[in-house]
Amino acid sequence: KTAEKKKGDEIQAVYDRIAEFCPTPEAVHHECSFHISRNARGKAQTALERGIELFTDSGRLRRRLAGIYLRMNRLELAEQTLRAAADLEPMMPDNYSMLGEVYVRLGVARWEDADQVITEARRIDPDSPVHMVRSASLLRARAMVDTDNRDALLIQGTELLEEAIKLDPAYGRAMVMLAT
Repeated sequence: KTAEKKKGDEIQAVYDRIAEFCPTPEAVHHECSFHISRNARGKAQTALERGIELFTDSGRLRRRLAGIYLRMNRLELAEQTLRAAADLEPMMPDNYSMLGEVYVRLGVARWEDADQVITEARRIDPDSPVHMVRSASLLRARAMVDTDNRDALLIQGTELLEEAIKLDPAYGRAMVMLAT
């Protein structure tokens, strides 16, 4: 375990030198991936926040940070970060799709917002399995509370998930949702 920590410290020292002498957005992403692989989300978050300070116009860094916030259930920060990313890259469908996921998780009061942004993501990129799965997730959430329309909502969600799997047969999230 000591050797593993030493190796991690050596790798971090390289990232620190890169940040000091020749920072790039790609290096920030790489460092973030390193920390995530070591289950160190806080360090990944710190790397991305530092990267955003350096590269203020990078919607991609902001989107990645929002994903970290989402995994940490810091939904308000995820929302703010995704809105900033969408301001920088208004034609990037992932900004809207991920924002839809945030709104679904915020609950019933935000489901209309979720529907609007997921619809926008699907308008920009209609063949994305990721956007289809997020749309199906919203339909499933609605089915849980709308007993009158439950069957229709679940059928619609199932159709989206089946379409997503046809487009990307290895997309695990779609398969798990369809199985449940």
